[in-house]
Amino acid sequence: MGMAVLIAWLKTMHWVAASAIFFVVGIIMFLLPPVPGLAVYLTAGILLVPACEEAFGGEAGNGFWFACGYAAFLAYLMKLVAQVMQQKGIGEVLGQSLYVRANVGVNSRLIKAIRLILERPGVSLAKVSVLCGGPDWPTAVLCGILRADLRQMLLGLSPVFLLTAPTSMAGAFQLKVGEGPGWVTASSMMLMLAGAMQMVFGLLMLYFIEEVKSNQGEQLDGFADDAEVAAQDERSAAEQQAFERATAMATMPLPAKALLLVGTLSMSASAYLLMFASAACFEDFALTDSIDDVLCLACPRAAIKPRGFLALGLLALGVVGLVAFKRWAAGQVTRLASGDAAML
Repeated sequence: MGMAVLIAWLKTMHWVAASAIFFVVGIIMFLLPPVPGLAVYLTAGILLVPACEEAFGGEAGNGFWFACGYAAFLAYLMKLVAQVMQQKGIGEVLGQSLYVRANVGVNSRLIKAIRLILERPGVSLAKVSVLCGGPDWPTAVLCGILRADLRQMLLGLSPVFLLTAPTSMAGAFQLKVGEGPGWVTASSMMLMLAGAMQMVFGLLMLYFIEEVKSNQGEQLDGFADDAEVAAQDERSAAEQQAFERATAMATMPLPAKALLLVGTLSMSASAYLLMFASAACFEDFALTDSIDDVLCLACPRAAIKPRGFLALGLLALGVVGLVAFKRWAAGQVTRLASGDAAML
């Protein structure tokens, strides 16, 4: 919905100004973990094509198709720039934190397998699959945490145009749906192509990671463990044992059980509504829609329906219950640790 507001605003500007502002905003969107690259690629086609079509020749000079190519190129460039900023500006900074490295599991065979694939020079199908098939933000940030060579990462990411180009084209084709059903089909086909490429890269990524783990164990063993993370893993294992003792159902007091039950049931019900009944909770919204039609409570296309408020309320109740339970459990773990220390 935020991107839809941006589209309506930038459509009134000169194509150079619209391109520059969209580039900056798009990069910021890339830097936010929840935002998928798909939304940025789609918006590139929806926004930049009408902004650039006249400048690139109009209908008589195939301006639409030149604008489509320009939007696809800019989306591709944004992905590469985002990789640089996510890897160097976020991943390498987070990699200095012991907490982050421990939770990522830099000593695990999974991460070592990914590291081995990424450190191989040149363009390989395995490296391309990891960089293009993995989720945008986590993959780029992981490259920074592992201190991967940026030039090699950009080289391995170069085929990402197989994802960005059809997605931005699909956005551009949505602008033509009023001219005939063929454009609807073309837009759907482009999205299906992008989805198929994403699925292929994702499956290949899983295959190559498992292949490295199974057949290249000696090379994985050659990676030295992070000593600080290894020590933290031992402390975490001891804390987990204490947590399991403190939260054993047989000895857990009734109020704690109630918190756990309320939190679990509320979260489960909310997840069911949000995942399997989302159409009954929220109004469908496309990037080409007007935000004024949905930002209200009583209008026919209200963004959040009554069941949506119910789902969000259950989610909030579940979070409160589980956070309260976790705080109680943390106190019990501390008490048990103090008792064990006193016995020693």
